[in-house]
Amino acid sequence: MNTPLLAPESAKSTTSLLVTIPEAASLLGVSRDHIYRLIKSRKLPFVDMGLGRSMMRIEVSDIRALIASRKSLVK
Repeated sequence: MNTPLLAPESAKSTTSLLVTIPEAASLLGVSRDHIYRLIKSRKLPFVDMGLGRSMMRIEVSDIRALIASRKSLVK
């Protein structure tokens, strides 16, 4: 059985630590363009794996951090 990508970091998992831009967009339920805007505004770090945008990767831990930073409680 596979552990979901966004499961707590303490969970043992064989899933990738890095995801592609489309995978990050899918995990967050946003468009790829929105992911690129988050990167450009320095709200979401990326790992440069080589040549151009097709080799950009996002660490799953950074996706978790983005989610945590955007959490709010409605009063």
